[in-house]
Amino acid sequence: MTRKELYENKLQMDYFSDDYIRFEEDFQKYSAMNVPLTFLIDDILRTMAMNQKNYFVLNKEKCQGWQGTSVLF
Repeated sequence: MTRKELYENKLQMDYFSDDYIRFEEDFQKYSAMNVPLTFLIDDILRTMAMNQKNYFVLNKEKCQGWQGTSVLF
């Protein structure tokens, strides 16, 4: 079993918490992507779990601004 299969459907966000609402607002503010966060959240969580990181990085091409942005959980 691969790590991807191990984490499949086992990671989730608390969508009703104040922290998630703040994260969603910040993501929309800093992201230059046309894809809604709803469609990205599973990929973000799986990537963080597979890499054993508590953050992810929006590179400068996907950010509104001059530099990349790190998002810490």
